[in-house]
Amino acid sequence: MSRWRPGEADRLYRAMQETKEEPESALMSKIRAYCLRNGYPAQFFPTSRKLSPFLTPGIPDCIIALPAGRTLWLELKSKRGCLSDPQKQVRQQLLHLGHEWHKVKTFKAFKELVANRGVA
Repeated sequence: MSRWRPGEADRLYRAMQETKEEPESALMSKIRAYCLRNGYPAQFFPTSRKLSPFLTPGIPDCIIALPAGRTLWLELKSKRGCLSDPQKQVRQQLLHLGHEWHKVKTFKAFKELVANRGVA
């Protein structure tokens, strides 16, 4: 029978937490809080059977208005998530029209995206 070395359980727990996949809903909550805290108007479209008849298939999960007239269309995905065909079509339409569309898988990536646009 093996014995735990001091601190090994804590190290393993931290490693699990770092690699644990964050669900899309948690990512959406963090981005929503960030936008509220920084005064950026944002609209979120959580997946809901009640709302689905009223939403365009493939529409991104959120739209965020940033300073200097910049608007971000964000498709939020878990680390393993991929785009559906309607999402790919909407992405192409938005990019063709000159809009800024991004797929975001982590809160860190979202903050880097915003920071790279000259916004704190």
